[in-house]
Amino acid sequence: MANQTNATFAAMLKTLWFTGEIQNLALKNNPFLGMVPKKTDFYGDGLKIPLSYADLQGRSATFANAQAQSTPSKYAAFTITRAPTDYAIGRVDGETLETSQSNKGAFMAALEAEIKRGRNSITRSLAVKLFRSPVGIMGRTITVAGVTNSTFTVSTADSYNIEVGMTLGAVDVDTGAGVPRSGSAIVSAIDRQTSATTATVSFTGTITSFTSLDYVFVAGDYNGAISGLAAWVPDSAPSATSFFGVNRTLDVTRLGGMRFTSSAPIEEAFQDALAELYLAGSYPTHAFMNPLDFKNLINALGAKVVRTKVMGTAGTGYSAVEVDSPAGTIKVLADPNCPKLHVYILQMDTWCLYSCKEAPHILEYGGGEILRMGDQDAVEFRMGYRAQLGCSAPGHNAVLILS
Repeated sequence: MANQTNATFAAMLKTLWFTGEIQNLALKNNPFLGMVPKKTDFYGDGLKIPLSYADLQGRSATFANAQAQSTPSKYAAFTITRAPTDYAIGRVDGETLETSQSNKGAFMAALEAEIKRGRNSITRSLAVKLFRSPVGIMGRTITVAGVTNSTFTVSTADSYNIEVGMTLGAVDVDTGAGVPRSGSAIVSAIDRQTSATTATVSFTGTITSFTSLDYVFVAGDYNGAISGLAAWVPDSAPSATSFFGVNRTLDVTRLGGMRFTSSAPIEEAFQDALAELYLAGSYPTHAFMNPLDFKNLINALGAKVVRTKVMGTAGTGYSAVEVDSPAGTIKVLADPNCPKLHVYILQMDTWCLYSCKEAPHILEYGGGEILRMGDQDAVEFRMGYRAQLGCSAPGHNAVLILS
């Protein structure tokens, strides 16, 4: 005699609805973006940020020398311009739009879900770019297995800048002077824990001459990103090339920030940088570092760890660790968007994200937020931001490069 089983009784079994919150596993923790001061009235052609980098030098204990040696104060002005608009565009076909509008037919409305994911995507793009140069690089390959429909490896930290579905390009240098390789790769899968320090990215498509140590970027981003921390406070002393109208070699640190490379224990390296910043007249308030480096700082501090919470410009709270400095206590935060082995030590009141309207926002031009596609049964929404990062005192900020 046969028993009734799940297989034979399947026609009568119900499919239960998931009743919890649909989790979004894309990264949302963006402390520097959340904390940097913001102004949303960046209209017109450009915005001038003036500063004085040297006092007048008509000074001496001898009157005649004071007169003879008199030189005027030195001034400069960064005239920042908006970077090219960064876009996020989503589409939903008509049938999916209608059949997902009711709780009876779907866990969430498709259009609402895509708008949320679109906002997450472009917000993350901005958060990553705030730490980098206008070249738009997202990471660097370690190895490449084939130029067509194959894989490449990147560091674990860089892998979190890459998402399934991204279309990537590649270039052999990260200076902005290279010529991107022809072709593109669409990310089909990612193993973010291939090893303790590397991740494997699978792709479809072809990038001609794609090779190890190439830099990857989202197709269309090359030389089109905002000038983030790596541009204002570069790893190497800036050259005489004009940066927003300023020759920074006139005073490399005051106009181009301070930079330190250290192989010392992380806590000691922090204190060395903080002491020299204070010597330069800076009162740093915050530091941002990759979570993998933040872990090492926590371990080094041991029982001396003092945790606190800091608030962002929109009221979002972020966990931080307090570190003493000659200028007072600074707050150190883990930011997934910060490149590994880089610590940005900042005087936050010298920074501002200038944008035309909110960064990001839904783009609408009198026709509403949702556009009906003229050639298909679908709707489209567009998001973007038109912005630039500005600094009123680069010399009060530093990058600490860990070995």
